[in-house]
Amino acid sequence: DFDLDEMLDLPTTAAPTDSSEADNVRNLDPRRKQVVCKHWLRGLCKRGDDCDFLHIYDQSRMPECLFFQHYGECTNKECIFLHTRKEDKAAEC
Repeated sequence: DFDLDEMLDLPTTAAPTDSSEADNVRNLDPRRKQVVCKHWLRGLCKRGDDCDFLHIYDQSRMPECLFFQHYGECTNKECIFLHTRKEDKAAEC
């Protein structure tokens, strides 16, 4: 078997041993709860408190509009999703 960590002599990290430890790791993710849940907006999110997305209506944190993202335009005058052009996005590190 090929093991890159072993080949580079890197220490191996153990996977979380229980679900609470895994939850703690996930809760530390800075990206967690940054965007409104698109399923929650429609009343269809089944994850509740375990959802990685916001369950509050915040216009500044809406998900991107898929039509605008793929086609560069959205014809829905009442669209609540973000319309951000690729060139307007800040470069991510």
